[in-house]
Amino acid sequence: PPEISQLRQLTELNLEYNFLDALPPALLALRNLRLLWLDGNRQLSRLPTDLGRLDGLERLSFSDCSVAVLPRSVGDLLRLERLWCLNNQLVALPPELNQA
Repeated sequence: PPEISQLRQLTELNLEYNFLDALPPALLALRNLRLLWLDGNRQLSRLPTDLGRLDGLERLSFSDCSVAVLPRSVGDLLRLERLWCLNNQLVALPPELNQA
């Protein structure tokens, strides 16, 4: 729901196994988010192109989804320490990831 953007101090968000097919745009307003779990959302086939707006993100997990391409903005996640993306449809990682 759009109201999620009002949780400005939220640092952890677990949306595992919720049958999501897309992430709500309001999620990108959570600038203090450090940990984001999206595992098991089999209908989730893509991540937002501006995912890099979550520049405080340290851990991102989206295993067991259907993501085929990581957005280039993942290179903007300079604090990213751990990335879990098992059992998706990824065939390559964006070169921008090397910048993170």
